[in-house]
Amino acid sequence: MSDPQVADSSSELALEGGGSFPIDGMEREEDAFWLALQRDSWSQSDDWFETTMRPRVERNLSHYKNQHSAGSKYNREEFKKRSRMFRPKTRTAIRKHAAAAVRAFFATADAMTCEPTDSQKEDNVLAAKIHEEVLNWRLSNSVPWFQ
Repeated sequence: MSDPQVADSSSELALEGGGSFPIDGMEREEDAFWLALQRDSWSQSDDWFETTMRPRVERNLSHYKNQHSAGSKYNREEFKKRSRMFRPKTRTAIRKHAAAAVRAFFATADAMTCEPTDSQKEDNVLAAKIHEEVLNWRLSNSVPWFQ
């Protein structure tokens, strides 16, 4: 989806579908103010992320891939002949926490329950029971959850 843009200097705002609608000068100034505020906010947040968070993210991604992070002494020339084995616990911790979350979500015998929309109608009750049994079977037998 593209952003609306000013069609020309005749105070019209171009719409995505090809049309336009007129705006007066006051709304244009207000829009310019909000756009400038958005640009400043984006710039500041991007600078903060690049200086504060990016090194951590890159280090953690390297560890997740079982590699030494950039700038590590083990990437230097004098460590070329040494063992390449590097086993951080990042991936293990992520998989362990994901497995714990799945166990917590599906701690009951049934993975999910279905209720009829109208419990007075036998068709709805029967359909809900069948739907529940099929979904529970699929979630317990054919979806590869962590065991």
